[in-house]
Amino acid sequence: MPDHVHCIIQPAQDAERVWVSISTIMRSIKGIAARRVNQLFGSAGAVWQDESWDRIIRDEDEMVQKLAYMMHNPVKAGLVQRPEEYEFLLMSGWDRSIPG
Repeated sequence: MPDHVHCIIQPAQDAERVWVSISTIMRSIKGIAARRVNQLFGSAGAVWQDESWDRIIRDEDEMVQKLAYMMHNPVKAGLVQRPEEYEFLLMSGWDRSIPG
């Protein structure tokens, strides 16, 4: 989407076998992405808002529901006709078949 990002992530444990927090993961993603955006555009400063919204996915049905929502979001926004046409749809480790 032009103004936001959807992602599904699975936290891992660090070297001390402590679960990495969502805030740490998001800070890393936003920091790396912001540096790259600023490099590409020759700019400096904030790229992302301080906020984020997260949700725990509890079962496979909910996973399919969230994937379908994310994949159809560019269609709903009028950016593409079908989810698979959206060039920024990345599904590492997942079958690209479109649920729902």
